[in-house]
Amino acid sequence: MRWKRKEWTVIVVAGVLLIGALASWSLLPRDREAAVIETTPSPQPTSTVTPMPHMASPSSSPTPTPSSQPTPSPAKSVVDTLVFNAIASIRVLESTSIDFTGQQTPIFSGPRPLFMLSSTPYMPLTREEIAQLPSQISIVSSRTKQSVRFTINNEISPNQNVTDGTLRLQLQDTPKEDLIVRLVASNGLEKAISFQYVEKLNLTVTSEDDPSIVEYIATWSQGIYKTHYVAPGKRYTYHFDFSHPMDRSGFESKLKRMYPGGMPSEAAWTWENDRRVNLTLDYTQASAKAYTFELYGIQAQNRTVFAGIGTLRIEPSPPQALYRIDIPTRKKDRLFVPGIHFHRLESIAPGGNYAMAVEDGSNEMRGLDGYSVIEMNGRTVASYGMDRVRAHYWNAEGTALLFWKDDQVLVDDLKSGTTKVIWTPPAAGSNSRIVSLDADESWSRIIIGWGTHDENGKFTYDLHVLTGVEDTLPFVIPSAGSFSCYEGPCLAHGVRTIIGSSLDLQVDSGSGLSTTRFDLATGARQELGTTPRIAPQGGAVSRSIRLENGQILLLEKLASSETAERWVMFDPQTNQYTALMETSLGLIRNWDPLLELGNSQFLVRQANRSWSIVDTNSKQVSPFELIPKDVDQVTKLDHALYFFGDAN
Repeated sequence: MRWKRKEWTVIVVAGVLLIGALASWSLLPRDREAAVIETTPSPQPTSTVTPMPHMASPSSSPTPTPSSQPTPSPAKSVVDTLVFNAIASIRVLESTSIDFTGQQTPIFSGPRPLFMLSSTPYMPLTREEIAQLPSQISIVSSRTKQSVRFTINNEISPNQNVTDGTLRLQLQDTPKEDLIVRLVASNGLEKAISFQYVEKLNLTVTSEDDPSIVEYIATWSQGIYKTHYVAPGKRYTYHFDFSHPMDRSGFESKLKRMYPGGMPSEAAWTWENDRRVNLTLDYTQASAKAYTFELYGIQAQNRTVFAGIGTLRIEPSPPQALYRIDIPTRKKDRLFVPGIHFHRLESIAPGGNYAMAVEDGSNEMRGLDGYSVIEMNGRTVASYGMDRVRAHYWNAEGTALLFWKDDQVLVDDLKSGTTKVIWTPPAAGSNSRIVSLDADESWSRIIIGWGTHDENGKFTYDLHVLTGVEDTLPFVIPSAGSFSCYEGPCLAHGVRTIIGSSLDLQVDSGSGLSTTRFDLATGARQELGTTPRIAPQGGAVSRSIRLENGQILLLEKLASSETAERWVMFDPQTNQYTALMETSLGLIRNWDPLLELGNSQFLVRQANRSWSIVDTNSKQVSPFELIPKDVDQVTKLDHALYFFGDAN
């Protein structure tokens, strides 16, 4: 069939009209496109985002209407890129970080979340653009339309002009409501992004078999991780209760990743419902070991991520006992069983009525110590928390404790239970801290090192000298010393010895000990020079230990083997070194125990963890089998040794 020319003309005209009508319909504003990310994890009421009066309707794809929206132009900034293109990723950073892509609605729990928006193509941010960003961004409550305060958290180092193109919005005082982030491009086009508020995913753990698990979880929730010890030979059930219904499959996948070879025979997880899962540990099995697991990253059904970071560890362990060994007679007695599993014994008070015991723990950065004072019947008198107590000293009567905590120097009267602050910092600052504390036996000289560090980690510290616990006007010796430290507790280097009204500071310079003597009354300092060590063969002194008579024992690493060391005695009064003996015990590490017993004898633990007595007079090394290998720390009072060991 042949078409006539007139009929072809009618068809073409009709087609053109139809295409124009469709094009006009496609450019009409659509309210539901105001929220770029619309998918919600569970059914809930939705709301339409009302455009600002002076702007066009926001759209996930910037298609302008001829009358109200300008034609898109090439992206000139990060905001332009985010508006003109699909957002590549959205990250919400709180106590944990969650990434959102595709059609997922970003969620937050507040009150100070960090919203991070990224798009393609990559567009760096300049200093000028960062300054202009507040005029292109607004954040409002979806319900009330009230503005939410925020800051632009993109920083540029002094030697750079641009930074990466991820937009970082740090929110302040965020309401517990859904939010809308509006971005306005340089040509007026707008994009709106919805963020859904959800309650934080919380966890409680209880157990009828082990009530102390509550305290353990509370410590763990504060970012302090240690082992929870339980008695062997029993079965324990722990109830894990979550504030939201949980994603069971994700939880089980997490366990499979931790134990790809299968769950240990002593451990079993069972769900009661979506909010409660039970852990059963059967420690009646002789082969049962510590069970270690973590919960970071597990999700609720609404995609809320659990933020608890760090490992949980439950270990069956026999109860501990405090032991005492009389040095002259070698008689060993068991004193008591404490209620807490301590890692080591730090000191015994004069008179033997109190002990300073230490729990072992860690955070995400390093190991921590938790100090407690216990009576000799096992009762805990005072607990000071993890990593908060340094350099403690007992008074002569053994009834009070001098220490520093949180950059204050305090005295605890253990009989009355009162605590007194005797020194506070002269000025607060994130780059200043206490770096040392020293005291003589009568506490008539208390010396605090107060250090300030620069951006390169170099500390310079002053010495604040108190003439007793009642002295409120310390005498300050400025710039007494310096050292470098980049992380950790950052304690002043060297050995400090109080001799009457003077303080001798000995610092290893590599070739020997450099000694500076400070007059604690006038602040005058005298450089006593550097005395070279005897025939150095292995570089710097590996260890230096101040002895009861004021002399300093040096252990010098020898080049002959990895475990070889030379014992050298340094007398600060005469500035003389005396070579004592050479051994191959592997004592060159600072954490290896070494304890002065008197009469030129020292208790040491060798590299193989066995304990021995070194006699520097007879130059003999004798095994000391009264202390088991699994004991990490031993302390001495008068003529007796004390340590924690297996109570069985």
